[in-house]
Amino acid sequence: MKYQIDLLSRPAISINDCALILGLSYQTIRRRCRTGEIRTLPHTGNQKIMVITESLKKYLQGGDDVN
Repeated sequence: MKYQIDLLSRPAISINDCALILGLSYQTIRRRCRTGEIRTLPHTGNQKIMVITESLKKYLQGGDDVN
Protein backbone atom coordinates (compact mmCIF):
# COMPACT_ATOMS: atom_id res chain seq x y z
CA MET A 1 0.00 0.00 0.00
CA LYS A 2 1.33 3.42 -0.94
CA TYR A 3 0.62 6.66 0.90
CA GLN A 4 1.06 10.13 -0.48
CA ILE A 5 1.79 12.85 2.06
CA ASP A 6 1.78 16.53 1.17
CA LEU A 7 4.44 17.88 3.52
CA LEU A 8 4.24 21.40 2.13
CA SER A 9 0.63 21.76 3.33
CA ARG A 10 1.84 21.86 6.95
CA PRO A 11 2.72 25.21 8.60
CA ALA A 12 6.18 23.91 9.58
CA ILE A 13 8.22 20.77 8.98
CA SER A 14 11.27 19.26 10.64
CA ILE A 15 14.78 19.71 9.27
CA ASN A 16 14.88 16.00 8.41
CA ASP A 17 11.72 16.30 6.29
CA CYS A 18 13.16 19.44 4.69
CA ALA A 19 16.35 17.54 3.85
CA LEU A 20 14.28 14.83 2.14
CA ILE A 21 12.35 17.39 0.09
CA LEU A 22 15.44 19.31 -1.03
CA GLY A 23 17.75 16.31 -1.39
CA LEU A 24 20.34 18.00 0.82
CA SER A 25 22.00 16.92 4.04
CA TYR A 26 20.77 17.85 7.51
CA GLN A 27 23.91 19.97 8.03
CA THR A 28 23.35 21.90 4.80
CA ILE A 29 19.78 22.73 5.83
CA ARG A 30 21.03 24.00 9.21
CA ARG A 31 23.63 26.13 7.42
CA ARG A 32 20.97 27.61 5.13
CA CYS A 33 18.87 28.41 8.22
CA ARG A 34 21.80 30.19 9.89
CA THR A 35 22.47 32.31 6.80
CA GLY A 36 18.78 33.26 6.53
CA GLU A 37 18.04 31.50 3.24
CA ILE A 38 15.46 29.32 5.05
CA ARG A 39 13.53 30.53 8.10
CA THR A 40 12.79 28.46 11.21
CA LEU A 41 10.44 28.75 14.15
CA PRO A 42 12.07 30.08 17.34
CA HIS A 43 13.72 27.30 19.35
CA THR A 44 16.11 26.93 22.26
CA GLY A 45 18.36 24.20 23.56
CA ASN A 46 17.38 20.70 22.55
CA GLN A 47 14.07 21.64 20.95
CA LYS A 48 13.33 20.26 17.52
CA ILE A 49 14.17 22.75 14.76
CA MET A 50 11.11 23.36 12.60
CA VAL A 51 11.37 24.98 9.15
CA ILE A 52 8.61 27.41 8.15
CA THR A 53 6.96 25.93 5.07
CA GLU A 54 6.36 29.29 3.34
CA SER A 55 10.08 30.07 3.46
CA LEU A 56 10.83 26.63 2.03
CA LYS A 57 8.40 27.26 -0.85
CA LYS A 58 10.13 30.58 -1.60
CA TYR A 59 13.52 28.84 -1.46
CA LEU A 60 12.30 26.19 -3.92
CA GLN A 61 11.10 28.93 -6.29
CA GLY A 62 14.58 30.41 -6.36
CA GLY A 63 14.28 33.22 -3.85
CA ASP A 64 17.68 34.01 -2.34
CA ASP A 65 16.63 35.79 0.84
CA VAL A 66 13.28 34.95 2.42
CA ASN A 67 13.44 37.36 5.37
